[in-house]
Amino acid sequence: MIDAHPDAIIAHELDSLRYVNFGFSRNQLFWLLLDQSRTCAQRGRKWSGYSYVVPGQHQGRFRQLRVIGDKRGGDTSRRLANDFALLDRLQRRVSVPVKIIHVVRHPLDNITTMVLRGDAPSLEGAIDAYKLMVNTVQRVFRAVGDIYFKTVWLDDLTSKPEQVIRELCTFFSLQPHEDYVKDCAKIVFKQPKQTRHQLSWSPQQRDLLRRLVEEVDFLARYAEELA
Repeated sequence: MIDAHPDAIIAHELDSLRYVNFGFSRNQLFWLLLDQSRTCAQRGRKWSGYSYVVPGQHQGRFRQLRVIGDKRGGDTSRRLANDFALLDRLQRRVSVPVKIIHVVRHPLDNITTMVLRGDAPSLEGAIDAYKLMVNTVQRVFRAVGDIYFKTVWLDDLTSKPEQVIRELCTFFSLQPHEDYVKDCAKIVFKQPKQTRHQLSWSPQQRDLLRRLVEEVDFLARYAEELA
């Protein structure tokens, strides 16, 4: 949806930190981000069985480029867990403020999806991997501060999309054009997909997750449901 803004380009799954690690220059990285956004738009913006098209807006193109970035949540967290210095290298490489959007899905659905997609062999393994990513996210927040870090809960986006989209525009200093906000809101599902029901969670597994959730501010809203 940010890629659909007339003054922004957001690549879809480029994995920017991979290229930072390879030593790509600022201009090379920006070229890759723009090219990937354009290519994704030309191919219909479909991913994992979903359409990400915002009809009538600016995906893959821009009017005046003010924001450029990438969407690659899992791999970004894993790369930073292995080499946290990549964050500082990214900031020095691009020479502009680096802002981070942290999207939070219900942990039951997040972890179940990791197993269903083959990213973890079991729920216990997925919980361990999830905990590592949570710890990395907390470390990133401490490093950049709340001016450059914004958490977006998926259930907030689905229940009040226009408000969340406007907040994102404010975060990036982008104009929340009314047609843009409404067109983006139209593509948002009415509620998040609940994959949690596709696997059987034992009381012990739920309790393991609950203990993690209770210790993390951005997950605290889910603790009562796991009790």
